Amino acid sequence: YKPLTTRDVHWTRVDSTPAGTPWAELIKFCIARTKYSTDCIGILLREVSAQFSGMHTVLYLLVFGILFPWLARVRFRFAIPKPLSLNYYLGKNMRKLFLHTFRRYAATLAEFNQCAPRTSITAHTEQLRNMSSVLHKFVSYPVGDFDRFISPFLKTELVEELATFGDYSLLLRRPSLSIVKDLLRIRELQTQPSGDTSVSGDLNLQSHAVPRFVTYGQPGTGISVTLAQISHFAATNNWLVFPFPDAERWLYRCVDLTPSNEYHQDQHKPNLVGDAFDYPSRSANWLQGFVKMNEGFLEKYKPLTTRDVHWTRVDSTPAGTPWAELIKFCIARTKYSTDCIGILLREVSAQFSGMHTVLYLL
Repeated sequence: YKPLTTRDVHWTRVDSTPAGTPWAELIKFCIARTKYSTDCIGILLREVSAQFSGMHTVLYLLVFGILFPWLARVRFRFAIPKPLSLNYYLGKNMRKLFLHTFRRYAATLAEFNQCAPRTSITAHTEQLRNMSSVLHKFVSYPVGDFDRFISPFLKTELVEELATFGDYSLLLRRPSLSIVKDLLRIRELQTQPSGDTSVSGDLNLQSHAVPRFVTYGQPGTGISVTLAQISHFAATNNWLVFPFPDAERWLYRCVDLTPSNEYHQDQHKPNLVGDAFDYPSRSANWLQGFVKMNEGFLEKYKPLTTRDVHWTRVDSTPAGTPWAELIKFCIARTKYSTDCIGILLREVSAQFSGMHTVLYLL
């Protein structure tokens, strides 16, 4: 076909290519002068829109699998916005472009939503009673529950995709259901009277170490989703949840890392090897998420501190202070936020042995 350009192309104030230049020659020129290559792709897309409407068949192949792996097998029927330049497609705004396009044409996913296996059983106890009928099916969560209990464990990209389609659904898999089942059984055993003989055939976990569950697998196998679903179960049942979805990041050095004050260093010197460091901003953000996730527990049980807390030689908090008040104080004064997390962990060990169920999610 030997297509030709329909307009003059001005690369700079000096370099230009006249209209009527063969595409092959234009491309060869831009390959030789790579600084023009990005603009060249945009020009080709523009020329396609101008010349080949109905005359020839043009196929755009966009790699959706990179951005949305779970949508790679779904057929979409939507119009691609008319390209003006490659900068419209590439760079930092590429993901936003696709999300914007999907929001406009989200109605085309109705067929996919109907075909996806779904269950209307949302109660955790009912899911366990009907495990065979809910396995490998999607379950939808209320937006409020999803934001409070589930989204902290998921990748930002996945949360954005679910919000884009307005479909807060996750796949129910055996690991999450099995762990929830075991947690309920463990709690039942722990609350049995010590002389009860009805559990003679079971392992009495009260006399053993704290039960631990390990989820493992390659990245992308659903570990984060499993933790999120367990968190939803625990928080909606007023368990106390300590969420550390990115625990390894607390070991990395960052701009938020600051040395602890001298009083703190002297106070904990017998238990430390080397220096102590704090993460003020990161810890304050964690405390905000902790309050958000455990709002029901804090309102129902209103736990209090059992010891005086000495932040410095001047600042202190007396014993009997509500946790909610303590956390609010440390969020406002972020230099104490890292110590506050340690205090909460200490108070849990002191107060809640057997009285309430505490779940640590790492």
